[in-house]
Amino acid sequence: MKSFLIIACIFGLCFAVLAEDGELREKRSSSHSSERQPGGFFNPNPFQRPYPYPYPYSPTYQPRPLPQPLPPNNNALLSLLPFILAQLASKPAPAPAPAPAPAPAPAPAPAPAPAPAPAPAPAPAPAPGGR
Repeated sequence: MKSFLIIACIFGLCFAVLAEDGELREKRSSSHSSERQPGGFFNPNPFQRPYPYPYPYSPTYQPRPLPQPLPPNNNALLSLLPFILAQLASKPAPAPAPAPAPAPAPAPAPAPAPAPAPAPAPAPAPAPGGR
């Protein structure tokens, strides 16, 4: 039922568009002189006769000078450039350099040495000159 409704709507829209197009076609084909324009059915710039007609002057023919060839270029590098480019294009791209080997893991640090025992305090020195 839903698909039938969709098809009916599409069918109705098509006929509505065709009917509207028919009315426009009648307007375009009417023979009113105000609607007729040279240049097809869409002409934003209607034909206008150039003024004054015929032209008051005729352009005189002036020959253009012929283009001169470029002076020879004796640059050897420019003359060899096509061959150099052909050589570069024919060579395969160089393979990328292998990745460097990973650095070896650092050796474990040695265990810290035990701290030395504190030295005994020195004995008091005897007093001079006496007992």
